[in-house]
Amino acid sequence: MKKIPYLMTVVALVRKAFFSERSILSPGRSELLGRLGVMAPEAIPKVLEVLARAHSSPSFVKIGANDGLTGDPCGDIFLRDKRWRGLLVEPVDYCVDKLKNIYSDSTRFTICQVAIGHKQERRKFFFMAKEAKYSCPDMPEWYDQLGSFEREHVAKHFSAEADKFIIEKEIDVCPLSLILKRTGFVAPLVLHIDVEGFDYEVLKSLNFRQSRPSVIMAEHKHLSASDLYSMTELLDGKGYLVLNTGGDILALSKTAAKALDATQGIRLPD
Repeated sequence: MKKIPYLMTVVALVRKAFFSERSILSPGRSELLGRLGVMAPEAIPKVLEVLARAHSSPSFVKIGANDGLTGDPCGDIFLRDKRWRGLLVEPVDYCVDKLKNIYSDSTRFTICQVAIGHKQERRKFFFMAKEAKYSCPDMPEWYDQLGSFEREHVAKHFSAEADKFIIEKEIDVCPLSLILKRTGFVAPLVLHIDVEGFDYEVLKSLNFRQSRPSVIMAEHKHLSASDLYSMTELLDGKGYLVLNTGGDILALSKTAAKALDATQGIRLPD
């Protein structure tokens, strides 16, 4: 294990080792992920703790929030530390109900039932009915974490028996930068995206001139190789240090990387 080097050295080495002289055709997923630095997911809470020290009221934005806790490395921190306030965006009705129960402090948390897309519109969205877990004995615990603009993306994860429980609903769609502006979360410390393979499309709708989160987390396991390539290129081009934490990409801004380097408490594998 070694400490994070000084920022400019990190950025220079990462760009030279991982992002230079790439072919026009994007590499495969394994090759792309192998080019990134690595951070253990267990280190994420420490990263947030360190970065929040410099803020009296740090803020976060979760896109595809689900219930804000299940499989989430950050939820416990946001709930426990009363300084945090946040915006939680989730399109599925019964998941929104869970959010309202868990993130019940309306003075700290704002919950929006909407999906994120390139433009403001109404669009068909597909997800598994809440009743499916009672009717299908083989229904996995994570059935309620899958929602998509593409029916096939939901259907492929379940048995043919469960297909009849897929709900098609027309929902409101809004660009990320617009929803941030409307809700007053234009400058979040943390942006966390988990939207079942649509993560890069959501990130593209962020106006980096308006909003520049210190930490950007985005799920990568459902991304195609081309979208994973494009996402890492976009973040690298914006000056972020891009790391692989297992199922997620974690990107640190220059300011965040400096803050973590100053603490000498965050470490990366060799």
